[in-house]
Amino acid sequence: MQIATITGNLGADAEVKSSANGNEYVSLRVGVGYYDGQERQTQWWRVSAFGPRLVRYLGNGRKGDKVTIAGEFSASIWDSRNGPQVDLDLVASSAEFGGGQQDSGQRDAGQRAGERAGQRVANGGGWQ
Repeated sequence: MQIATITGNLGADAEVKSSANGNEYVSLRVGVGYYDGQERQTQWWRVSAFGPRLVRYLGNGRKGDKVTIAGEFSASIWDSRNGPQVDLDLVASSAEFGGGQQDSGQRDAGQRAGERAGQRVANGGGWQ
C-alpha cells in the first residue's frame, strides 16, 4: 500500500456520485503546484472519497478551495500523442480544508474554506 498526503487547490467543484450499489462517494480534482527548477508546474490528482463523513465534508468543496488529503495512491502510465502521461489517483482516508483562494473573485470560496479551516475529517474513528 502506497500512502501519500497532498496539499493543493480544487480544480472544480466536488462531485457527489453514487456507485452501482447505491453508495455515495465524492470525486475531486486537486492541483498541486511545484517548481521544476525552471518554472512553476501543476500536477493534477484524481481523488475519490468514500464513507458518509468524508462524503459530507468534501462534498461541499468548491473550485479554488485549498485542501490537504491523505490516503492510498496509485499511478498509471499511458502513451499519448505528446509522449508518456501519468495519471495520479488518491483514495482519501482523511482530509482538511484550509485557506482557499482570496483573489480573482474567489472571496466566497475563501470564506467557506476559512469556516472549515482546521477541521479534519477521517473515515472510522480518526480525526473529528
